[in-house]
Amino acid sequence: MVGLCGSNLEQRSLEQMLQEESLPADLVETFLSLIRTPDQDSAVDVDKAISLLKHCSLEQVASIVRVSTIKFPGTDGMRGLVSFNEIVTPVESLVRYRTDALLTPMFCFVLVRAFLEQVKTVLHPVELRVCLGEDGRDAVAGHPLLPSILGALAAAGWTVDYLGVVPTPAVAAYSLDQQIPGIMLTASHNPATYNGLKFFVEGKKLYPQGPMGEYALSSQALQVAYSLGETFQVPPNALPPVCERGLELLTECVVLDLSEAEKKHLASCSLTLDCAHGAVSGWYQELFGRLGLSVEALNAELSEGNINNGCGAAHLDGLHAIKREGPYPLALAQRMVERQSLDDRLQFGIAVDGDGDRAIVLVLEPGSRELQVLAGDELLVLLIKRLQGRAESVASLTIESDPHTMQTLKRMYPDLTVRQKGVGDRWLVEDSLLCGAEDSGHVVFPVTVGSRILYSGNGLATALAAIATYQSALLSSFHRIGMRKVVVKPVATQFWYEGSSLFEEVRSLLEEVFAQDIERMVCEEDADILAYRLRGGELLYARASGTEPKLQFAYPDLDDDRFDKASQAFRIACAPYQK
Repeated sequence: MVGLCGSNLEQRSLEQMLQEESLPADLVETFLSLIRTPDQDSAVDVDKAISLLKHCSLEQVASIVRVSTIKFPGTDGMRGLVSFNEIVTPVESLVRYRTDALLTPMFCFVLVRAFLEQVKTVLHPVELRVCLGEDGRDAVAGHPLLPSILGALAAAGWTVDYLGVVPTPAVAAYSLDQQIPGIMLTASHNPATYNGLKFFVEGKKLYPQGPMGEYALSSQALQVAYSLGETFQVPPNALPPVCERGLELLTECVVLDLSEAEKKHLASCSLTLDCAHGAVSGWYQELFGRLGLSVEALNAELSEGNINNGCGAAHLDGLHAIKREGPYPLALAQRMVERQSLDDRLQFGIAVDGDGDRAIVLVLEPGSRELQVLAGDELLVLLIKRLQGRAESVASLTIESDPHTMQTLKRMYPDLTVRQKGVGDRWLVEDSLLCGAEDSGHVVFPVTVGSRILYSGNGLATALAAIATYQSALLSSFHRIGMRKVVVKPVATQFWYEGSSLFEEVRSLLEEVFAQDIERMVCEEDADILAYRLRGGELLYARASGTEPKLQFAYPDLDDDRFDKASQAFRIACAPYQK
């Protein structure tokens, strides 16, 4: 059961539910006082709050308010298993998404309507106009979800610039260029049976906090759902004509970002592209044609059930080299080997994901016995070299980057400020950012859109810029240490939060095992990440997944028996919480 804490009626209802559980009066009073503060524009998951309050002390109540506050978006928007035949009420659609990760047409209607209300109330736009794009999976399935989004727009009185099937960065660029909000229907690298929503304001993704944040959006979604009532049905809506300007603008951004020397160098390379049967499939020909480049494209057809299926960047996660003789994780790698047998030029392969906002590059040098995998960390090293000389002076990476990446950047670029952030590419963006990267291949660097600067992951832009800069010698000083991970699942992740008994037990055991050799690192983006930096600068951390019922402990792949001891202690600590 979800409870909305906005009006006095719901607050009284919540208070009554808490008291019915025979919880200690001081816990209930403290909890209610914290959720009734003037800046608490959010909703509370009542069941989760009650469950946690039964196992907490008074000192932990503030943390319980935070972790039981409802936020539908995860690390990067909302994603779920598409369920379009199930008839649900507006409130039930939110509950089913939260409990079972089901994405229904009703859920899309409610969230889009809430987003529009939020924009209208907070930003006071001059015109009620929004741009909308999709990655193709909904289109090839007969559009089970898009009409519900269009219905929400029509019901709220908004006009739409429908961009059609486009990469996510096209929506971000168009949103920034036109100074209007943007909506992207995509599940990124997830299988074809999934879909999701990403929202943009002036080209930027939403952050958790603030009046235009995800907590406020989630509270607004509940208010919309309650107001629609139990008998509401999503109205049918026809698809509008496609606005071609979205892809045109994205093409212009990439073309203008590359210098003539870079374009000439790229023309001398042998390029193979894996489109992942996704949004890039309908764009790459226009882009490569404008650049005067030839490319062989694989998995470039939109067809039902095939997006990200055995193709795309996600299948290269965690790989750093591929043997020339195989086995091959992707047809892309095999095709590069075949092409080099006929053409002894340096071979480059580009693998994007379903919505085209990230890429991983493969390199096969003549005579080499393996293909090199350039993931986010390697791309970051290359692109900072390319971007040197700009006014910006900050590089950012996430806690999931290789432990050696930060050390390499500081050594190669001593004047560069390097910061480590929480998980999610939105956290990479900040003032004076030169370049930021997640090791998964999400890379962000400043790109000019008209008179404005866009910070949005763009797989093809990243890959082409990195290939134009590539020199094997440039990466010769970067050697991955590697990370090992202990994963415990299925586990009740709701009991992992800063200050919880499990969190504190893991904190104590890590500090006992490593003693004076670690220093606590506070992750400002996510207080529930327990992170420490070792004397050598490497990072170890424990965190809960935002999309799966699992906890993980990650540490550098170094020869130290204490990591084995800490791993075993972590498993033991988590065992009582396993489902």
